[in-house]
Amino acid sequence: MSEARFWQWANGLVGITLFIGGVGLLGYQCFFWLRYGEWLHVDNLMIWHWLSLPPPKLRWAGIEKILIWILDCQANLTGMIAGGILLQSRIIIQK
Repeated sequence: MSEARFWQWANGLVGITLFIGGVGLLGYQCFFWLRYGEWLHVDNLMIWHWLSLPPPKLRWAGIEKILIWILDCQANLTGMIAGGILLQSRIIIQK
């Protein structure tokens, strides 16, 4: 397997994993809402802390604000968007 082919395969695997993870999290949030009547808010920062990652500290204040904004977004939406972008880029690279 060539190196380019490997990276296409790895890109597709990560994209599928992110997309399915986002859909799965959305499904769990819907189940939680149907059962308990409350929306389970899971943002990317919660996952960041769950992975025991330190808070982002960057030298550029603007980029740090963008990163914090992304971390405040819903994890299911971010996962589906990132996975979709990776899958689409894999399709474009193959052509």
